Parts: sequence; structure tokens; C-alpha cells
Amino acid sequence: MTLYVDTSGDALFKRGVRQYTNVAPLRENLAAGILLLTGWQPGVPLLDPMCGSDLYGDELKAAHLNLENAGLRGAVTLNQANVLEISAPADHGVLVANLPYGERMGDLEELQALYPKLGDVLKKKFGGWNAYLFTSDLRMPKFIRLSVSRRTLLFNGAIECRLFEYKMVAGSNRT
Repeated sequence: MTLYVDTSGDALFKRGVRQYTNVAPLRENLAAGILLLTGWQPGVPLLDPMCGSDLYGDELKAAHLNLENAGLRGAVTLNQANVLEISAPADHGVLVANLPYGERMGDLEELQALYPKLGDVLKKKFGGWNAYLFTSDLRMPKFIRLSVSRRTLLFNGAIECRLFEYKMVAGSNRT
């Protein structure tokens, strides 16, 4: 796919493709920029294990409607799952997640409990993948307990954020 961004008209989110949204959506231009920063290419497995943030299915229904409205329903597979219970769908790929960071979703104590569990899932089940975690919570790398290979400063509106890159290896990263 080739992605073009038209910055001369209405914002992308106002153009009618995304008619249904959840509590904390990313604007399409930010999501596209993050995807570009990951280096993802068509044909490489791409996983967003926290898209919609709701274990309960309402966001999944909205995502299906948005894909259908955009004519992309057959191009994307959506599944409902707990991020802490998933496994890598392939031996390599790109994982991208917009983590809750206590601004509009998730209280900080819940997030401090989530981050180490998420780090364990990535270590145990995503060897061979590159993981990109987007958050404004700059304490996240400490709690997730993984080695950051790159930090990229980004803004979600007025909120200063980071895109943290983790190159996941099977086994131990220590020599």
C-alpha cells in the first residue's frame, strides 16, 4: 500500500472514514506517522494488540464498521483478546500499541501493574518481533523491564509522548 497525507484540507479524522471511535482514538496522521517510523512494509505481519482497549467488544464492532465503510473489511483481521494472553501470530513481525497512559484511560496504579506483565508477554511470546509502544508515561520503560533500542519524541495533540522501540529476541538478550 502507498500512503499519502493531504494536509491541505480537513483533518483526516473529519473526512468520514472513521465514523465510530472509542474513548481514546489516535488521529490518523499520528497513527500513520507511527507506522512509518516502525519501518513496517506490506507483507510483514502487523499486530496492534491493544487497538480499541476494550476486552468487551464494543470497540471491535466499531472497528469492523469503520473497515467496512472504508472498503477494507477483507484486508484486516480483527480478534478480541486479552493482550496478556496473546501469542505472536508469526515468527517475526511488527507489534505497535498505543498504551493507555492515564490521561483519558487507565489509572496509574493499574498501569504500573500492567507494564511488567506486558513486558513478560513480549519476552516470552514475541521473539523475532520488533515492538513499538507509544505512551506519554515516561516511567513505562522502567516498569516494563525491557531494553529500549530507540526512543522517538512525538506529540498526541498537546501531550508529549514517546514511541519506544524494543527488538525482541528469543531467549536472553544478555551475552
